[in-house]
Amino acid sequence: MNRTVLALAALSLTALGGQALAQVVVPLERTPVGVTRTAAFWATKYVDFRAGNTPAQVTKFPKISGAAYYATTDLGGRSTIMLLDLATTPKLYVDRDRDGDLAEEEPFTAKGTGGSSGGIMGALVGSSSRRGFNFPALAIDLKDPDATCEISLQDAGSSGPVLYVLMRPAAVRAGRAEIGGKMRQVQVMDATFDGRYDDTFAPAGSTSASSMKWDALFIDANGDGRLMSASITAGEVMPLPQMVSIGGSWYGVKVAPDGSSITLTPTQPPMGRLDVGSDQAELNMFSDSGFHHLAKSADGWQLPAGRYQTTDLRLVDSVNGTLWSMSASWPTGPLRSFSVTKDETTTVRVGPPLASELSFAGNAVMQSIGFELKGSGGESYSAGAERRGVMQPAPAFVILDEDGKKLASGSFQYG
Repeated sequence: MNRTVLALAALSLTALGGQALAQVVVPLERTPVGVTRTAAFWATKYVDFRAGNTPAQVTKFPKISGAAYYATTDLGGRSTIMLLDLATTPKLYVDRDRDGDLAEEEPFTAKGTGGSSGGIMGALVGSSSRRGFNFPALAIDLKDPDATCEISLQDAGSSGPVLYVLMRPAAVRAGRAEIGGKMRQVQVMDATFDGRYDDTFAPAGSTSASSMKWDALFIDANGDGRLMSASITAGEVMPLPQMVSIGGSWYGVKVAPDGSSITLTPTQPPMGRLDVGSDQAELNMFSDSGFHHLAKSADGWQLPAGRYQTTDLRLVDSVNGTLWSMSASWPTGPLRSFSVTKDETTTVRVGPPLASELSFAGNAVMQSIGFELKGSGGESYSAGAERRGVMQPAPAFVILDEDGKKLASGSFQYG
């Protein structure tokens, strides 16, 4: 049986829930993305270019006309040296074969953004004509290993001899196919800058972007014909999962290492249950099975067995018709990274009762006081609450001496 889609369809069918689903292989083609609009937020990272700090590995230098700034960053799975010539028109040299000879490399030329950046570029071209720079759509062919990294660089500011530059993916691999009875857009992104597109989700040990070694999947999950790629909370942008729910059915996900295709195979995942012990909790999570938004539930949620990482946690309640909420982004408690086991209930307590904790630092001249709200699972919430969507004033404090006499008072500050 053949099924016609804008893709290569497998011939075998799998029956799930009374519905015949076909394996779909979607051919993908290179598609540039905007320099300032990257849907996978974890794919954007800072690269530090430093002046007067030549890496020892550099043996030959190109002729440059401006200030020389060097950076060492991971490209193609290995450490790679880059030289930024901050002339009036900046140029970028990349040691693509990693032999230390930058003189042999053909430079990439920047384009001005027309915006104001100040910092080094402002000092370089004059305060009356300050402008930033970017290197859009760089396809850097790395000779060892055989990989091509699609990146762009954008001036993000400076501090002394350090130029902080944003590195973003400059292209995705994109295609369209009929999946679950609807034509849908599918894209994958090399979010790890290693020249491959098949790095699947694994819970990060920390919340820093550099620890998130995942590529990205974008898929028109709701079938409306477009990708809601501006926000991960839409459920159409996620770390590359091992399976994903599309149109109410589950598909295993397999991406070709070079990003030339993605294969979606009907599957039925083993299920478990998550119980957070609170009917006030709303969660957004990444997992082996894609993106999950879990709304308030008194008895928990059925989820595919696998690994999970919470990106956002909110406590939401209504008091006399007024909606109150508190947020904990990248929770530090037990929800940060956990597993759901087949046919078992994973219990992770969060939410009330909440306890305030103060921390103190300083000396005899000056003291700083920190404030945190902790939930029952040790998770930390932002100090302020929202009432009808409006952030309420930060908590206030009073300092008393041992006799109860007021010594000082004030309010904490957000940010």
